[in-house]
Amino acid sequence: MTFVTAVCAAARDEEPGDRVKAVRSTFAAHTDAKLTGWPKLIESLGERGRAVVGHVTEWLDVPPNPKVAFGRPGGAPTPPVPAFRPLPAWQPFPLDHLPVVLRGFVASVSAAMRCDPTYAALPALAACAGMIGATRTVRLKNSWHEPAMIWTAVVGESGTLKTPPYRRAVAPVVAMQTEHIRAHAEAAKTYRADLREYERARKSAKGADPGDPPVEPVCTRIYSRDTTVEALASIVHTNRNRFLVGRDELSGWLASFNQYKAQGGSDLANWLELHGLGTLSVDRKTGEPKMIFVSGVGVSLCGGIQPGVLRTALSAQHFRAGIPARLLFAYPPRVAKEWSEDDIDAAVEARYARLLRGLADLAPHTDARDEPYPVALALTPEARTEWVAFYARFARRQTEADGDLAAAFAKLEGYAARLALVHHVVRSVDAGGSGLEAVPADSVRAGIALADWFASEAERVYQMLGEAPEAGATRALFERVRRLADRFGGRLTARQLQNSNSRKYPKTEVAEAALEGLVGHGLGRWEPVPPTGKGGHPSRAFVPLPTSDTSDTTPGAGDPDEGAGGPPGSDTTPPRPTQPPPGTPADTAATADRGSTFGASTPTGPEVVSEVSDVGRETEVRPEGADGPGDAAGSCVGRDGAVSDAVPAPVEPHVLTTAAGIGDVADVLKRWTGPIGLDTETTGLDPTRDRVRLLQLAFGDETVVIDLFTLSDPAAALAPLFEALAGPEVVGHNLQFDLRFLAPLGFVPGRVFDTMLASRVLHAGDREENNARLKHGLGEVVERELGREMNKDSQTSDWSGRLTSAQLAYAAADVAVLLPLAASLKEKLAAAALAATADLEMRALPGIAWAAPIAVDVTRWLAIADSAEGQRSRLAAEMDALAPNPGGLPGMESWNWDSPQQVKEAFAQVGVTLEATDDDTLAGIDHPLAGQLREYRGWTKRVGTYGRSWVEKHVANGAVLPSWNPLGAESGRMSCSDPNLQQIPRGSEYRRCFVARPGCVLVKADYSQVELRIAAKVADEPVMIAAYRDGRDLHTLTAARVLGKPVADVTKADRQLAKAVNFGLLYGMGWRSLKGYAKSNYGVELTDAQAKGYRDAFFRAYPALQAWHARTEAEVKRRFHAGPEGTHTVVTLGGRRRVLPVAKRDAKGQPYPNKTDALNTPVQGTGADGLKAAIARLWERRAECPGAVPVVFAHDEIVLEVPEARSARVADWLTACMVEAVAPLIAPVPIAVEVTTGRTWGG
Repeated sequence: MTFVTAVCAAARDEEPGDRVKAVRSTFAAHTDAKLTGWPKLIESLGERGRAVVGHVTEWLDVPPNPKVAFGRPGGAPTPPVPAFRPLPAWQPFPLDHLPVVLRGFVASVSAAMRCDPTYAALPALAACAGMIGATRTVRLKNSWHEPAMIWTAVVGESGTLKTPPYRRAVAPVVAMQTEHIRAHAEAAKTYRADLREYERARKSAKGADPGDPPVEPVCTRIYSRDTTVEALASIVHTNRNRFLVGRDELSGWLASFNQYKAQGGSDLANWLELHGLGTLSVDRKTGEPKMIFVSGVGVSLCGGIQPGVLRTALSAQHFRAGIPARLLFAYPPRVAKEWSEDDIDAAVEARYARLLRGLADLAPHTDARDEPYPVALALTPEARTEWVAFYARFARRQTEADGDLAAAFAKLEGYAARLALVHHVVRSVDAGGSGLEAVPADSVRAGIALADWFASEAERVYQMLGEAPEAGATRALFERVRRLADRFGGRLTARQLQNSNSRKYPKTEVAEAALEGLVGHGLGRWEPVPPTGKGGHPSRAFVPLPTSDTSDTTPGAGDPDEGAGGPPGSDTTPPRPTQPPPGTPADTAATADRGSTFGASTPTGPEVVSEVSDVGRETEVRPEGADGPGDAAGSCVGRDGAVSDAVPAPVEPHVLTTAAGIGDVADVLKRWTGPIGLDTETTGLDPTRDRVRLLQLAFGDETVVIDLFTLSDPAAALAPLFEALAGPEVVGHNLQFDLRFLAPLGFVPGRVFDTMLASRVLHAGDREENNARLKHGLGEVVERELGREMNKDSQTSDWSGRLTSAQLAYAAADVAVLLPLAASLKEKLAAAALAATADLEMRALPGIAWAAPIAVDVTRWLAIADSAEGQRSRLAAEMDALAPNPGGLPGMESWNWDSPQQVKEAFAQVGVTLEATDDDTLAGIDHPLAGQLREYRGWTKRVGTYGRSWVEKHVANGAVLPSWNPLGAESGRMSCSDPNLQQIPRGSEYRRCFVARPGCVLVKADYSQVELRIAAKVADEPVMIAAYRDGRDLHTLTAARVLGKPVADVTKADRQLAKAVNFGLLYGMGWRSLKGYAKSNYGVELTDAQAKGYRDAFFRAYPALQAWHARTEAEVKRRFHAGPEGTHTVVTLGGRRRVLPVAKRDAKGQPYPNKTDALNTPVQGTGADGLKAAIARLWERRAECPGAVPVVFAHDEIVLEVPEARSARVADWLTACMVEAVAPLIAPVPIAVEVTTGRTWGG
């Protein structure tokens, strides 16, 4: 009825009532039949039905052809694709790319207020940018500098808690402004008294010179809510360095642009100048001065606004001027308010406030006229490489956009640099610096990641701004219904909707019609509800379907070597969308089992589209028989235009939605002997919370796509398939991701081959022409190895909803390319003598994917975090007492010990002049204040790294499940992220917070002195080899030889010194570095003479080690002098290869021979080979110790969680696997493994 009414309105029909009545009559005539859409409408209209339906479907822009679903008699058609178009999916804010201090503040605020992190993140970013102001810019090139000015706007409905987080974020700035106003009031009072005294003196002077009059004080202004340019002009012409405008509601800001239009102009032009370091020019009719003209000023801005108000407030003039393009938007989904006992961490908030004060202390440069100008920060060479790559990539994205969105993307390009600048300066000031260093690569990567996120948000907000009122009303209804459904177990009856708002829905029929409209838009489905009691009537309930985005799991632009977020090799970090009810029956979805081999039905329409979770997006139609994008049938055209037969043309996949179809595939694969490609599409990146949507397989010429959302019991349906897959080699790309998702469904892999790991082994250390690291996403590897460009347009599309033919083709293409890619890589690995190394990686991979979460004692962790903050505060108080602040106001006598300028002033109070405040400088100061400040900074770092925010970010359900990257380093060593457990210090109290579950213990095995043992083998050092074969302790032996005393007289302190010497000098450290290394890592104080003497004695004790160093250094220098841009290859004892640059560059960009990497790669790489071999043995022999599961891999250590009763047996089993893995590599040097068992990782 809603549709008919809309048609009548569009046609200006004056008798809509009659039309609706006619439809009701038609419906009544068919109460004995099930209405199924277009065919029933054609039948009802008679001989003209087909023509009418043709016109209607053309008008609605939906396909009229019925789509066949496998298993439906007669090929029952699916509903038409609705015209409603949801917003692009919300992606969670990339909190990991904020500096630690901001990340902790935002996480604490959002947890305490139960609001989206963007509500605190955006105003916090703007506040930091505002306090940096015009003191710093980033120099991209001589003609392109970007300042720190940022304009942010949080878009949310009324009642979504925009205001409290905003106020918390700007509170420190407001507090500083309040202090400035109070100080100015006191100064003004003094000025008035001085002025009166001056006037009396002038009058009594009787013509004599009374001297200069007192200077009227100027109030320091850094913050205002007034957004009119005239008001701002009167402020910033005397406060040019920094300024923040904060508006709880930005509607007033937008309205202010036209406030003086009647008097001859708009504020728009001046506001555009304020977005950069522009020129502000204002002529005033009243007040002094009459003209304000000031250059080099900028303003940062933050606030919130309701979506409806934003749509109304933004005029065509705003868009033409580029105001929206300069705004960084966030438009998070609305969620129900939730009470929380959590409160904002006082220590975290205090740290954030100190940061803003430190930023407000930054000073610009001044010229000869004492005019300020910003300090221009260059990019480091690595950062420049990152920027150039982003510039090229984002330029392509800009060209694909048009209109207002293209304008926004143009500004976001510069915003990437601004956000990188803010990231760098914030981090520098938080660590006690002044933000004067070159902007490093990780800050540039953070700025790029944030800009990419804001680009996605711009797409969402611009679509919202441009949608029709009807679409907005549909969206509002759907969001309300979804929230209500969440209260009633995921579904909602018409009666429940009516009860929620009886004024809007006076009758159940009205509420049911509203829900029916949502079904028509593809935003939900009806589910039968059985009668609840005697005499009850059956009814139905509306089940909303997900509209959130998911991501393709294949690797992409992000490279884990470069610190990218997300699991190893993942393209993006997508959201975790709302899921449809598990076990959605296959017969509720119009999804087809396609093909003649795995199902009896053959499609008759031009395409078959999976529509189980309908989000109403327009289906992309691909005519039957059309070639894949950019490919000639049966061949692959490379980038150079050559035709390659290596990759077959895309084929139509068999789309399976039933257990019977899957069983047919399993029967075929049980007889299959060749490799099988495997890939998945999932609803997120977390295997503990997200689900597999598609499972794709490729074998021979066949490509199969299984839609798990159509299976009532996916594990049962997939069991025979998984049994068949246990025999052949399974080929994937970033296969660990797929294995972790498929394990809960019952998949246990047999032989595997990961093309991403193979590419990393083959190209370890290789670089692009611009010296950037090679990327190993599927698209990059296919292009590099096969010469084919893959279409990744559907990579971040909505994988939880209605699947289009383009998505199915994309999923099929990703898995179809794996087999030819694997064949090519295997051939190249064999030619490079790397087949054995690759095989080791493949054997270890299932064992790494096997790793389980490890429990965390949160109470203990928080107590340690609070104790660290207490120590930090204690030291601050002691330093304040040791060096009182004479300029502090009552109640504000303390120093800001995080501000380099205030640190210098504090030391001046105790008679010490500091040229710099870095740790090396402080270490040379003989005053107790220096020692206290260094200790204070140590506690500050602990608070920032392992504070309360660590728990909030990483712990879920009392445990952490980190991401393990098998080849996180080019040496072959593993890395860990989210969180990085390898970074937890040995012997620290933090390790004791990682605990075994009830009934279990942790068995911890650590290779003893493994790097020293490997170095003894590599250098063929007879003294070291003999010591190890005799079972002597090398640290004790080194202590005796370096100190010139008998072994029996070596003390514990002597052995601690020897550890610093052994590990410090193993890779060629100089005596100066040894001195600092010994103190920072082992607490051993050395004089210059001692450091030199111990180094000489060490190499006299182990001459073969010195000879190995000399040979390596000579070869590196020879290559360096031949050309510092050259490379050379180093090889581990296991045969792993790594390409190394012969030169590194110092802080000034000057090259020097890269000796250290040439020494440590063979040693650390061999250690990695041994650890991988141990993990492979554990996996392959796991049946010997059921119940044991790995939870930590930390370089030379493996930690297993095991049932307590089996701990002794597991300890022996673990020791045997680890010894057998390394012993063949380093013979005749024996290997030793130290094993302990306990309730915690730390003891």
